[in-house]
Amino acid sequence: GNVALDVARILLRPTEELATTDIASYAWTALEGSSIRKVYLVGRRGPVQAACTAKELREILGIKNLYVHIREDDLIKSPTDEEEMKNSRIQRRVYELLSKAAASASSQPMLGQRELHFVFFRKPDSFLESNERSGHVSGVHFEKTALKGGGPGKQYAVGTGEFEDLD
Repeated sequence: GNVALDVARILLRPTEELATTDIASYAWTALEGSSIRKVYLVGRRGPVQAACTAKELREILGIKNLYVHIREDDLIKSPTDEEEMKNSRIQRRVYELLSKAAASASSQPMLGQRELHFVFFRKPDSFLESNERSGHVSGVHFEKTALKGGGPGKQYAVGTGEFEDLD
């Protein structure tokens, strides 16, 4: 499965639900005291190429009191994406689930909601150091990407030379 998706699911799931699983007690204690409320899942390619199953995606999208955000621009499909979806039921279902989550999301998270942000077509370039706390990371500098390559299943991400920061 997709490790990043699994990590995000653990970080965002209510700890009372985790208490009934086989999670190690020290991990549960750390999560119980954690201030993490917002998780960004960043991918170099697009939602059609997302490396997860529909089941894994449904699990994380089904977390109670979770705000999900996906940029509209990231959901635009190319003709090659359309062909890839036509040839792969899994990729089609994953894309449909992401599109549905984006369409049903409110414009802003409600007070107390945990947040999951899917960000596609970005690759990490460098970490940003905090101005307030020396030696601490405050964000990530990303290069935007675009898909290149042959046909369905053979697209790869290349940097565009455009950058943005995620704080």
